[in-house]
Amino acid sequence: MSGRCLLGMACMFLPACTSSSVPTLGRTPSFDQTLAVVSRLQFEDSVSVTGVISDNECGLIMAEGRRGILLNINKRGNLTKTKEIPGSPRALRLQRGVDGKITVWSSRSGFVGVVLQDLSVSVQSIPEHPWKGGLFGSPLWNGSGIALALFGEGSPSLKTPQHWTPTPLVYLLDRTGAKSDSLGMVPRLDGNYLGAFSARSAMGLHGDTIVLLNLLEGEVTKWLPGAGLVQHWYMSRYFEAPQPREILTQYPWVDNGEAILRHVIALPQVEIAAIDTDGNVYAVRPYKAAWESAGPRHSRDDGRWKTVSRGLEVYSSNGTLLGKYLLPFDEELRWLRAETSGRIFLRTESQVVVGRVSTAKESCAPLPSRLIVRTIGHHLHVAVP
Repeated sequence: MSGRCLLGMACMFLPACTSSSVPTLGRTPSFDQTLAVVSRLQFEDSVSVTGVISDNECGLIMAEGRRGILLNINKRGNLTKTKEIPGSPRALRLQRGVDGKITVWSSRSGFVGVVLQDLSVSVQSIPEHPWKGGLFGSPLWNGSGIALALFGEGSPSLKTPQHWTPTPLVYLLDRTGAKSDSLGMVPRLDGNYLGAFSARSAMGLHGDTIVLLNLLEGEVTKWLPGAGLVQHWYMSRYFEAPQPREILTQYPWVDNGEAILRHVIALPQVEIAAIDTDGNVYAVRPYKAAWESAGPRHSRDDGRWKTVSRGLEVYSSNGTLLGKYLLPFDEELRWLRAETSGRIFLRTESQVVVGRVSTAKESCAPLPSRLIVRTIGHHLHVAVP
């Protein structure tokens, strides 16, 4: 380690750190091409689009997450149908399982349902999360019931139970919501919150096979119910990330003096991901990151790794790299959905970008290049500028 380091423990993660440099990890690779953007779904401040997926006629089903409403937009950009979900669950997400069935769920409550042809929802019963206060990750219809990821991409960090019990990664539920099987196991790690953080995964289905992508390690595992683990492979690495660390703090209003998680310092191999029904894996990868200190009011080893270079990679179900795409925007991403039609949906802070990858089969005509979702009075409207 050369020079005098002013960034505390952050410098321990790096082969070199000086007072005149900002620590960085990784490298930016060459790209096959820039991701083609075919449409942009934009929305006013009063509208929150939290889920988008294609319908069977190349239109869109969209979830408005503040009001708990599903919208159907045809391929010409016309709003054809809306349906309010009873109870108005917020922060709705959408994902397609086998037989084309679409599941809808809330990332802020225990709501899970299957979307029917008329946009009404068949509510599914699910068990309580085995970790107190936990919310499940993505649920997928697998033909006989629901495959339910216990720790999804956007899952809040959950505290490891004081008395450890082995916890699976996935529940398999029958049509009544009863557990019929489970897959995988959460690693037991030191720390209060690192077990759940290290288990965060994107999940998809390829026929009867359940595909899990662990975000922290970039590891893809494939499970066949009744047979267990059938295959696993790792994505290529652009950096060797430091071990995740949790930053805890105590608040005066917490009576028992318990330390509460403020955030986890980590640099996962995958930021967000999706798996289509052919088993192809779509992953937004951080290629290069810079250390950003939390500032003088915090401890010297507190901060975050900020991604300064990222791209989209597409892999076959067996781990063959099919394409590496430069993203034509700099906004941070919230979620990603991918479809065998060639469409991918990337939710940024301000819009949903509809892209197309060259490796996927194209069975849907392009949508209008721009759609705007707004409110007029108390109703939602979609406009094609």
